[in-house]
Amino acid sequence: MYKFIILSLFILSTHLTQAQSGNQKQFDINSQTTFRDSDGNLISFETFIEWTSGSGYEIEPVFFDNGDLKEIVVNKMALTNELSPSEFASTPELVEKTPPRFEAYDMQNNFISLDNYKDKVVVIKFWFAACPPCIKEIPQLNKVFKQYEHNPDVVFLAPSLDDIATIQASQQRNPFYYNIIPRAKNFANQYNVLGYPTHVVINKKGTVEAVFQGVNYRIDELIAGAIESGLRRRPNDTASSLVISPPTEDVVMINPNSVIVDEQGILVPFDQFIKLMDESHYELLNSTDLVGNKVIMMKEVVRN
Repeated sequence: MYKFIILSLFILSTHLTQAQSGNQKQFDINSQTTFRDSDGNLISFETFIEWTSGSGYEIEPVFFDNGDLKEIVVNKMALTNELSPSEFASTPELVEKTPPRFEAYDMQNNFISLDNYKDKVVVIKFWFAACPPCIKEIPQLNKVFKQYEHNPDVVFLAPSLDDIATIQASQQRNPFYYNIIPRAKNFANQYNVLGYPTHVVINKKGTVEAVFQGVNYRIDELIAGAIESGLRRRPNDTASSLVISPPTEDVVMINPNSVIVDEQGILVPFDQFIKLMDESHYELLNSTDLVGNKVIMMKEVVRN
């Protein structure tokens, strides 16, 4: 691969040097050069300049047997507007942008990479087993999974903070049909996941279709709607046509560092919080303590 910068749209010829077996091979890029994108489609010199002007990128020169330049292929990764975590403050800012690429291994040690899901809708849920809202919504998510189970264009991934043993124990109690990725903290960090559960839907165009965070009692409807919209995407789409009604519920996101209190404002340790959620029914509310710090309040719901 070759990295270089075209500094001006007025440059009509670029002289490059390729090292082959210790020898220096030179070739010119100009308006007569044949250019292709990473899918093999012809692109114009003007398009080549537009894509690469002012920024570094990677190209792949292809040569005839006699050593003459045949064409220039612009590597696909050079054509993306992928963001790094330092460029967005929270996951929702990824909507309509190219998401960070990821590489991981699932529970069966199969290699998972965003690069392998080109032209597919990728549905991602970030979660961990000790997160009550993450577990509570699993039946709804399984219903959506079953709806698209036989559609080869839809992929379901579930990066978890937990190790394999913890996930296996959770699966015994609450079977989850997504393809689960254990020890996925780095994956979550790439997407700047600040609370759980967080859902990301990537469309067939390769950009983020929708992001849903926290407790939402219509999560199955919202994800199904995002999948349907994502399946309709095409490379030349310029904007999302999906209109997602904001949830009417107060969005509550849990993470292992969340500060949780009871209705009297008394701090509830995380392990006790998990036990209480298992033993009784609580509503989780965003609140503040006496000095204005954000906390999550547990409000017991009395069932009739």
